[in-house]
Amino acid sequence: MINSKWNLTLVGGFVLLALASLVLTLALLAGRTGSTDTYYTLYSNVTGLKFGSRVLFEGYPVGQVEEIEPFEHQGQMRFRVRLSVIEGWKIPSDSIARSTASGVLAPQTIEISAGASPQPLSPGATITGGGAGGLMSTVEGLAGNVDELTDEALLPLLKNLNRQVTVLGTILQEDIRPLAQNSNKVMAAAATQVPQILGNLERVSQRTENMLSPQRVEALGRTIDNADRTLASLRSSSQQLEQATPDALAALRELRLTLESLSRRSESITQNVESSTRNLQEFSRQIRRSPGTLLRAPEPPRDDGPPPEVKP
Repeated sequence: MINSKWNLTLVGGFVLLALASLVLTLALLAGRTGSTDTYYTLYSNVTGLKFGSRVLFEGYPVGQVEEIEPFEHQGQMRFRVRLSVIEGWKIPSDSIARSTASGVLAPQTIEISAGASPQPLSPGATITGGGAGGLMSTVEGLAGNVDELTDEALLPLLKNLNRQVTVLGTILQEDIRPLAQNSNKVMAAAATQVPQILGNLERVSQRTENMLSPQRVEALGRTIDNADRTLASLRSSSQQLEQATPDALAALRELRLTLESLSRRSESITQNVESSTRNLQEFSRQIRRSPGTLLRAPEPPRDDGPPPEVKP
């Protein structure tokens, strides 16, 4: 009987010792092993914080969260967190308390970053609350920045790019294609009409070569050479335009300059031909009126009036 009571006593003592060890271990893990001082901090978000959440000072456990009290401040909900810290622990007055989590699965803790002030906070004071930290907060902030970047920069950029592509397609469909078709028509008309123009110019050159001076004949020859080169350029440009529309635009500009040059020179030639024709008509009229003009030189004009008429 005595041995049974002794065994029960040993078992009971062992259980009490285990419970005391468990309580002591929990107290050590929570950072409370004796008397504590009370401090406060304010947050707008207390996600993950609860009674018993650890309080760390530069990574060292110094206490725990005792109570979270919500209150309204300037129309917004705020939270006053009461902290119990080891009695006598010096916390600089410019320290910052942040709600952080060291990992994805790690519990939320309050990390007190020590300030540089030599003046410590007195118990019951409020520690300046900082923004939430930790991996999840960083990920959430990064996700928010990505969403903001997408909404404010990427989506407007894509919309603007879509509009520009639409405008470019409209220009290609409504402007470039008709312009290329008109250019093909102009090239075809030029290819059929320019040889006729050149043939007419050659006939005019043959009829007027006796009346034109050597300089004008040489200029006319240069014009014809330029026209030949222009025709060759037009044919080459027409072929290139059929192969590539962008090259046709450049060829069209060159054709316009060449046609303008040819038009200006054709007007000069026409004027010279008309002038020579008028001179030839005047010369023929003077010969018919006075055939002797071919045998004698014209008399110079007299200062005292026209010469007397010779009666037959």
